[in-house]
Amino acid sequence: MEKLKELLLGLGNIGEFSLDKFNDLFPPETRDEKLHQWLKIGAPFLIGGIFLILLCCCCRRCCCGRSTRMMVAPGRRPLRMPRNGRDHDPDCEPVERRKLNKLLKREAKGAARELWKDNHFLYEAKQREKAMLDEEKAEMYGKAKAFLQEQEHAFKSGQWGKGRKRRR
Repeated sequence: MEKLKELLLGLGNIGEFSLDKFNDLFPPETRDEKLHQWLKIGAPFLIGGIFLILLCCCCRRCCCGRSTRMMVAPGRRPLRMPRNGRDHDPDCEPVERRKLNKLLKREAKGAARELWKDNHFLYEAKQREKAMLDEEKAEMYGKAKAFLQEQEHAFKSGQWGKGRKRRR
């Protein structure tokens, strides 16, 4: 209680001291003229300063202060508190595990994609090779068939001797 009285007396003394200084700077006889002159000079600067302060406060609230999402606590009077993301603590072991699992899944998908591409390429190469072999076989079959037809024709026409004997 005593400290509170001392504090109030100290504040009263500061008030009296500042009022005395104000009276020294602006005597009552010329106070209106001087204040009017100071307001003319300082008003644009004062308005600009207030505008800049308000702009900074708005920017801080909009851009800087709202970077975290807010969540509402349950109850009759809901409380708004910042919601930290799942990966809030960068040194936490579960966070590292989740990141590594994500990376592992992405790498596995990439490896599966590469295997699919390789298998598709090998399948196409085998199909081309098989088509070439089929063409070669068809060509050889055609040549062999033509050769046999030529021999049969020669045999039947008698170019290879008399051929078989005729029956009477």
